[in-house]
Amino acid sequence: IWLIMASSWLSRKKRLALYHRDTYQCMYCSQYVVTCANRSLKTQHAFMRAFKNSMATIDHVIPKMDVLVLCCNACNSSKRKDTLESFCSRKGYNSRAIKQKIRNVYG
Repeated sequence: IWLIMASSWLSRKKRLALYHRDTYQCMYCSQYVVTCANRSLKTQHAFMRAFKNSMATIDHVIPKMDVLVLCCNACNSSKRKDTLESFCSRKGYNSRAIKQKIRNVYG
């Protein structure tokens, strides 16, 4: 289970919709993520410190475009600015299955 921290560049409403849409799972490795969005600020910081190595993020699948997916910190850090294909090849993930999941989300 991973922790997802609040992002200031994306509104709370959009973030919560994204969490729900992606069923609280990393789009790449399917690991479940946990949000601390409903915790108080004081509790949020303590929670994030406790799970600092397990934080999750929101990724731009295609850099500089609004194709956003929920993903764990490990996948997002590893992907960096790589293309989906090169990232999947390097990590041993099935890029076809991931592309299909993204198509299902974005139509």
